[in-house]
Amino acid sequence: MFIIKYMEAVTSSEVVTWQDHQGWQADMPRFRAEIAAQIFKTFARQIAEKMDAC
Repeated sequence: MFIIKYMEAVTSSEVVTWQDHQGWQADMPRFRAEIAAQIFKTFARQIAEKMDAC
């Protein structure tokens, strides 16, 4: 999770202020839930597209 969040911060077009990200450890449960939701949405969309193609 830390690597994913670091990659998001580094690749962001916004100016990164690392002091704003010092609380990442406390936010890890939320970050994990967000990643899980994104993965689920991606698979759900792919399944829906395949169903529409049938």
